Formats: sequence, C-alpha cells, structure tokens
Amino acid sequence: MSLFPYLFDNELFQRRDIERLRSSDAYQRIRMRSVERKRADLERDIAGLTLYCRTAVSLMIERGLITREEFVEHMHAIDLSDGVEDGRVDDDSDEDAQFDEGRRAETD
Repeated sequence: MSLFPYLFDNELFQRRDIERLRSSDAYQRIRMRSVERKRADLERDIAGLTLYCRTAVSLMIERGLITREEFVEHMHAIDLSDGVEDGRVDDDSDEDAQFDEGRRAETD
C-alpha cells in the first residue's frame, strides 16, 4: 500500500476519484440502456415467433392435417431428442441436421 495518496490528500485526488465514479456511472447507464434495448428486441422477436407458431399450428389443426394430440406428441419427442425434457430444443441436435437434409432433398 502506497503512502503517496495520503501524503498529498487534496482536492486533486478527490476530484480524480469523483470523475472516475462519474465516468463509471455514465458507462453503466449507457450499458444498461443497451441491454434494455436488446431485451426489448428479443421480447418483440419472441412475440412474433409465438404468433407465427400459434397461427401455423392452428391452421394445421383446423384443416385436419394433424390433431392436437399428434402435435403435442411430436413436440415432446423433439424436446426429448437432446436427452432432456426441458421445453427447449438443443441447437446442436442431430434432428436439425436431418431436417435440413430433408428440406434440401425436397427442393432438388
């Protein structure tokens, strides 16, 4: 521990400390606004995807392409494809690769 700050404890050091705190506080406010903007963007994206999924499933059920039970059964199977029933899909699962290959084969 240095004695220097204590030997010359004057307004200069206090002013420097205050400026550091102000700049740190300003940085944190800017960072928080950025995080809030990103959060709002993600919420908007999720709301759009929710609308899209509900519309697609609703249309498939109404048109008799699938039943609600079939949809739920498939959803649980896909959820378990990564070995964990957690209501999420693992992006690195083999199911994604199989889906992409199937889609490419349909377009060829």
